[in-house]
Formats: sequence, C-alpha cells, structure tokens
Amino acid sequence: DASHIRAKFSGKIGPGKIDLFYDVAKITYGNYYPDLSDNDLTYLWLSYAYNCYSGDFGSVTLKPTVRMQNGKIGDPEYIRNKFELTTEIKFK
Repeated sequence: DASHIRAKFSGKIGPGKIDLFYDVAKITYGNYYPDLSDNDLTYLWLSYAYNCYSGDFGSVTLKPTVRMQNGKIGDPEYIRNKFELTTEIKFK
C-alpha cells in the first residue's frame, strides 16, 4: 500500500527559469512483506535554467540542478544528494 503527493513550482525568476518538485510518499508493506518496515520517502528536485547565448546559429543554456533523496524502498535510512550542471547546446 502506498500514498504519494507532489508539489510543483515553475516560474521565471530573474533572467532564467526555475523548477521545483517535492515528493512525499509512504509505503506500508503490511502482511505481504512482514520483514520490511514501513517507509517514509521524500525527494526534492530544484533546477534553474539560464540562457547564456541565443543567436543565429542556436543557443547555449546552463542548468544547475540539486536533487535530494531521503529513504528508499527497503532502506529508510538511505540519503542521497546530487549536484549536476547540464549544458544544452541547440543548433538551428
């Protein structure tokens, strides 16, 4: 049995675009897997897209992203944090 809720925010802040997702989930195993304890899971995703260049030949966008995960199926103590920098190059 599982329940899940997601909050999302997207919008323009300054010269770029921000995206935020926050997920909260609860998993209850009940009688199916009695050796596993119930899990509370959270996941946060925050990214900001900034257009560095746009011209006749295309565009270049930088997108720093932070992802934070607390808990995973079978391991409620699991923590994972990631920082990513994505570069998108589009040609016309």
